Amino acid sequence: VPSKTPTSGSSPTPTKCLVDPFVEILAPPDGAVYTLADNLPAEAFAYDPDNVDPDTCQPIGVYPSDNGMGINRVEFEIWWLDGVPDVLVHSQAQLSVKYCGFTGTTSCNTFPVNSSTWPGGAPVSSGWHKLKARASDDGGHWSGWLEVEFYLNIGPTATPTYTPVNTATYTPTPTHTSTPTPTATGTYTPTPTSTSTPSPTPDTCTLITVTGFNYSGNNVWWSVTNGGSTAITFVGVYFDWPTANGGLNHVKWDGGTIWDMGWSIPPADIITGWTMASRVINPGQTSQLEFSFDSPAEPTGYTLTLTFDNGCTPSKTD
Repeated sequence: VPSKTPTSGSSPTPTKCLVDPFVEILAPPDGAVYTLADNLPAEAFAYDPDNVDPDTCQPIGVYPSDNGMGINRVEFEIWWLDGVPDVLVHSQAQLSVKYCGFTGTTSCNTFPVNSSTWPGGAPVSSGWHKLKARASDDGGHWSGWLEVEFYLNIGPTATPTYTPVNTATYTPTPTHTSTPTPTATGTYTPTPTSTSTPSPTPDTCTLITVTGFNYSGNNVWWSVTNGGSTAITFVGVYFDWPTANGGLNHVKWDGGTIWDMGWSIPPADIITGWTMASRVINPGQTSQLEFSFDSPAEPTGYTLTLTFDNGCTPSKTD
């Protein structure tokens, strides 16, 4: 409280607040899925709170008119998450608004998903990706990295010839753990990591059946039976469901969670992101495949196609 008694001399200058710059990713939205017909956006906004409000450094609203105030640069990185380890496929720095992951001035450029390579020459491949962004202010201070994840569902035909460092051997199966172009050898080993997928005989695939449909609360499930003579592994699923169910939360196999990354809108084409839970079904065994949603499950409107490591793809519609 100021003294009511007048004093001589100047008043002390309040200490200016100092905080790190702020950055937020405007696009793409977290969890978005893009196909070959789409264009991928990448945009962020950034400002330094101690430039916008030097007295309190209070944050301001989303996408403010103060975008760029006190900011020297914004850096973007895109990582492919299905490599071994993760692979940096694109980076971009922008020094002025708008802050665009693929350059731009009055509006941000987008990236056509049907391209074979990213702007720097890295290959475009199916799978989960991560966009990271951070900002530097005029005092040389950096924000932390902000991240969103998105999925490119472009299929095995989009695999380029470029070979990123430390990526896994190309596997033209629903696991999609690949980048280099495979060398035709004429031989194969029928395992999930083989250099080619075996062509199963019709008799083998007819012994793998999906039967029985049940629903309760937010869950639906089916019975999967292996009537063959060898153990097989569940490696992929295409699943469509009623929109009234909301997003897909997780998938269980015989009660164990095998996938829990979440999928916001139908359909889902799940080929990566599996957990360590077993997805093996032995000869003569029947396993339960269960899906859990945000909202109560509808009684009809489901399409299910499974993919196994022997190439069989049984389907069921309920």
